[in-house]
Amino acid sequence: MDVWRQLDHPHVLKFYGACLVSSPAFFVCDDATHGSFGEFFEEDKSQMWRLFYEAALGLGYLHTKKVVHGDLKCNNLLVGSDYKAKLCDFGFSYVRSQSVGLSAKSQTEAIRWKAPECLMPPDEDPKPQFNPRFASDVYSLGMCIIEAFLGEAPYGIMDDDEIMTRLFDQEPYPRPGGMKDDEWTLVEKLIQPDWTKRISLADAIDELKRFADREEEQSARTAATRECSTCEASMPIEFAFCGNCGTSMTRADETSQAAAASAQQKNACPRCEENVVSTDHFCRHCGYCLDADPAFV
Repeated sequence: MDVWRQLDHPHVLKFYGACLVSSPAFFVCDDATHGSFGEFFEEDKSQMWRLFYEAALGLGYLHTKKVVHGDLKCNNLLVGSDYKAKLCDFGFSYVRSQSVGLSAKSQTEAIRWKAPECLMPPDEDPKPQFNPRFASDVYSLGMCIIEAFLGEAPYGIMDDDEIMTRLFDQEPYPRPGGMKDDEWTLVEKLIQPDWTKRISLADAIDELKRFADREEEQSARTAATRECSTCEASMPIEFAFCGNCGTSMTRADETSQAAAASAQQKNACPRCEENVVSTDHFCRHCGYCLDADPAFV
C-alpha cells in the first residue's frame, strides 16, 4: 500500500487511504464502476484496443516509478466511471531498487499470465534474471489480450504442470480466433519466451495506439450507416442504393420520412378544437377521449 499511495496517474486506480486496525482491515480507492476488463468485454468489445492502450500507458507509468506490477490479468485491469482503463492490485507488485535486483516479496501463483522467467524455482537458479522484471509485465499484458479474445483464462482447463511444461519447452500459444494478422504479430512479440528478445513496452504502446485508432475509425464508419428498408442490411450512409438487394436508399428514406410525418399529422379536438396528434389517445388540452371519436380511430 505504501507503493500504491505514491502513484498518481489517470490509468492507475487512485488510492486514498486505509484502516488496518479495524476488523476486517479496509482501504479506500476510486470506484471502478464498470468492472474488470473481463466483465466489460462480455458486454462490449468495441473499445478493447483503446482500453489495452490505456492500460499499457498506466503500466509504463509504473515502470517509470520503478514498480513491476507482477500480477497483470484482466481481473486487475478495471474500467472506471470515466470509461478509462485503470490498473489495480499492487499487493503482489515488486519494487525494483535503484541498483540491481528486485525485492523478495512473494508473488501470486497465477502462472497462466506469468512470463517463463518468473517461474524458475529460486533454489535451482536464484540469478536476478529469473525474478519478475519490467519485461515480465510486458509478457503478462500479452496474455491479458489473449484472455480478452478467448473470454476466459489462458490455457483453459489445462493443469498447471502441463502449462509449465509448455512454457519451458517454449511451445507457441495458439492464435485465438478473431484476431487480425498484425494484432497477433504484436501479441507474439509480447509473449516472446526470451525476455531479452521481447518487445519493449514503449514499442508495444505505439502498436496499441495504432490499433486503438483503427478501432475508433471503424466505430465511426459503423455509426455512419443506415438500414435498407427491404432487406435490413446496413449500408454506408453515402450509398444511394443497397449493395445487397439494390433498393434505392434515397427512396427508402423518403418513404420513412413520409410515414413519420403522417404519424404526426395534427387534427383538431372535437371538444376544445385545439390541435392534437393523430396517434394520441386523449386530447392533451382537455382530456377528451379521441379513441371514442370515429375521426381518430
